[in-house]
Formats: sequence, structure tokens, C-alpha cells
Amino acid sequence: MRNISLRIAALLCVIPLLVGCSVPQITSEARTFLNLSLVYLGDYELPQTDVDGLSVGGLSGITYDRQSGTYFAVADNRDDPRGVKLAIDIDESGQTPQISNISVEGVTPLQTPLSEEGVPITLDPEGVAVAADQKWYLASEGFGSEHPPVLGTFDPATGDWTTRIPTPTKYLQQAITNEAGNSEQTAGVYPNLAFESLTISPEGDRLFAATEAPLVQDSHPESAEPQSWIRFLHYWTGVGDPYVVAEHVYPIEPPPVGTIFNGLSEILFVDNGGHFLTMERAVNPLSKTYQVKLFQTAIASATDTISIEQLPAELGDLTPIQKQSLFDLSDLDVDVQNLEGMTFGPNFVDGSRSLILMSDNGFDRNEPSQFLLFKLIQGQQYAAS
Repeated sequence: MRNISLRIAALLCVIPLLVGCSVPQITSEARTFLNLSLVYLGDYELPQTDVDGLSVGGLSGITYDRQSGTYFAVADNRDDPRGVKLAIDIDESGQTPQISNISVEGVTPLQTPLSEEGVPITLDPEGVAVAADQKWYLASEGFGSEHPPVLGTFDPATGDWTTRIPTPTKYLQQAITNEAGNSEQTAGVYPNLAFESLTISPEGDRLFAATEAPLVQDSHPESAEPQSWIRFLHYWTGVGDPYVVAEHVYPIEPPPVGTIFNGLSEILFVDNGGHFLTMERAVNPLSKTYQVKLFQTAIASATDTISIEQLPAELGDLTPIQKQSLFDLSDLDVDVQNLEGMTFGPNFVDGSRSLILMSDNGFDRNEPSQFLLFKLIQGQQYAAS
């Protein structure tokens, strides 16, 4: 009886080949990307308040500390940079989970880092991340050649910098004096458009940072159809001193109609397969309106460009990071604000991930900080080919 069963099973496996039945094909896109979807759940507005004489506003980066169950956000005030500890309560008692309350649990002044010559560097914090081993990382955007972008670790309790992570030379601003006697930037990050985003693997051994806009030397305005490429850095932060593992280029969308600039405002580590969420924010400063889109990205097949000082106008054989549209916030019936922060929170009771987006109100007391809550659903996934 057992042999008959085995023969029947084998025959059933062969029949589709004999009769020409089609077998579902897995597309290249399905092999590259995870099967992700986002569900919008609601928003919450946090009015700007003062704690210990420091304003809680201008929040530009946020991370979730699973060990304490609290969030830590950074404010990009160059004169008085600060970190803010937040408690975000998510209520799942109703049909749809909602943010029921956000409270400020403390504000910590962030100390100024020093250059290699011991000169204070103005801090402009934009990104923050914490690993399971309780190492905390900070990204400062910087401005001008005397205040370069900075990556490093810090103590969230005191605001003190503990280590500096080296930044490749091509990211540092370089300039020449033109014939008119004026300084003309030739390389490096554009002022106020440097490290806007930061994320880390849960194990704490992989750190990722990206610029908000292309490097000066990578801009090719003379091209008929210029493409914008963002530099995306990958650091080893495990045992030993941090070092650059690789660098890739991220294709930023052109500014949508009605906006004049589109930048990469945040990245978020999804898994060790090289998948990330990215948030692109387009702005029209005249009308102070924003368009925000979320993408899933995959870096597994991207070319390492760390040795390339200047990208060509056309990438040619260079393979960029692959991306797939995930959610367009223009589809929401919500007045989307200047969203700059993005973090995963605790998992929902059904096992799916909570995702929180946060706005930077520019320290405008008439404009609350906006928090948007999403559910990230992950279905069947395929290994990259």
C-alpha cells in the first residue's frame, strides 16, 4: 500500500509537465523585494511645549528603544541642539489601533563634538538610532566647511559624544576661488543637505547613513535629463573601530509638480537581506506644502561606489539601489506636514509592525508636531536572486 501511495504521489508531480500545465513564475521583482503593505491608522498632534527651559519642537529624527519602551527624538536647533525622550501610547482596544497619548519625559541638551584639531563643530542633529546593545548613534547634518557633517555615538542621558565615526573625504566641502574672487564649492555635501537619515541593524553591527541630496560633484545640471543620485553609506559598527563597508547610490525621484525640491529625509532598516524603507519629502517653501512618499528599497545587487569620487552623468554599468513604491501620503485625507522622522515601534498584538512618522515643526508654536501611525504588514517573501 505504501509503494502504491508513493507511485501516485510521484505521478501527480509529473502530470503538470506531461499535460503542459503552467507553473506560476516568480518575477524578478518578487525575488528582489519583500511582500510589504502599509495601512494608515491615524495621526496625533503634539503641541510645542517647554521643559526645563527648552522647547520641545523642531523634531527631525526619532528612534524606538525596545529596552525601555520609550522613544528618543532629536531637535535640529544649531544654537541649542537637544534630545527629547517621549512616551507614545498606542491603544489597541478599539477596531483600529490609535496613538492615544504622547508625553514628554525629559529633554537633554546635546553636547558639541570637536574636530580633529579640537575645535567645536556646530551640531545640527537630523538622525538618531539605537541598537539592542544600547549603543546610541547620532547624525549631524552640518553646514559649511568649518562645520562638517558628523556621525558618532553619544550618551542619551548626558548628551555627551562618546566616539566619532570617520566620514569619507568626498563628503567634506571643498571650494576654489573663481575669477571673480568668490568662493565656489566644487565637492562635498551641499549646505544643510548632508546626513539627514540614519538607521542601524538590531544587532548593532551595521550602521547606514544617507545624504538628503546629491553631492556637489555628482550633480550634472548640464545633462538633458539629469538624474539625482543620493550617496548611501554602509558602516561596520561591530567589534573594533567602525569603518565603511560599502557605499551605494540611491535614485531620488524628481520633484513632483507643485514642488521645487525633493530629498531623502529618512531610511529605516527592515531586515538583514538588505531591505529598507525610505521616505522622500518634496517641498514647496512658497506655499509651505509637502508631498511625502514611502518606498521599499533593496541594496543587495547595488554596485559599491565608495572608490568613485564623482559619479558620471549616466551610471552605465553601475547598478543603483533598487526601489519600489510602497505608500503615497498624498492619497490620505490628511494635511501632511514636514515629515522628517521615521521609526518602527512595538509590534501590534497580531504580530505586525507599527510604523511612526514624525514632522519637524521648525519650532513654530502655532504648528504642532505631527505623528502618523501605520501598520506594516509583511506577507510571503522571496530570496533575492
